[in-house]
Amino acid sequence: MTQSTVKTYSRLKVFLATTATTLAGMLTTTGAANAASITHTQSIEWQPTSVDTFFILPKFDEALGTLESVTIDLVGFVQGNARTENMEASASTVTLDLASKIGLILSEPDITLVEVIPLVSEKVDLSSYDGVLDYAGSSGITLPERTAQDRTTNTFMSEDSELSYFVGSGDQELIFTALGTSTVTGAGNLLSGFQTDVAGEVTLTYEYQSVPEPTSVIGLGLVGLGLLTQTKRNRKS
Repeated sequence: MTQSTVKTYSRLKVFLATTATTLAGMLTTTGAANAASITHTQSIEWQPTSVDTFFILPKFDEALGTLESVTIDLVGFVQGNARTENMEASASTVTLDLASKIGLILSEPDITLVEVIPLVSEKVDLSSYDGVLDYAGSSGITLPERTAQDRTTNTFMSEDSELSYFVGSGDQELIFTALGTSTVTGAGNLLSGFQTDVAGEVTLTYEYQSVPEPTSVIGLGLVGLGLLTQTKRNRKS
């Protein structure tokens, strides 16, 4: 056995001893799960109220690990104008609430996941009816475009039945829905009207535990194979 071969065998023994210690540690930690998350988003363009907009988002792939929670963040927007005319014979303080009830619903089954109500509220002082139905003058008013938004978040955990609808292959169909809920209060005899559009942003976040692949073991095996190959070459020489 040449001196070079002796040195190579010596290095190989040290490597194997180190590898055995490393592998022992890896075998106890390879199955440990790591926290991870996946986020999907969907924008809903402006459209007149009432609204039922269908869209799909990917379900959670169980091959990635164990799903622990689903967080749904909904931002709802409303914009529009309002007008009213006080038809009373006396002055009145009138409140105009321009609003929409916006929700996110599972298509199947029919479950409401989260709701918001963006609202613009304004008070105006109107005189007694001035004899002209024009939503202007001293007894009427037309408010130009107003905009509001509302935001809320709902999280479903492993013990919640809703979580199961987001697990599996394919996509989950969701519905962005909105209804106009604008109101006017004040005088007993008012003529009023509202025009509203709505839009929204939906964010779906999956929090899960993933099991890492033991790629380090493969790397160590390749290093050992390289040393064995080098040893054979030295022996032939």
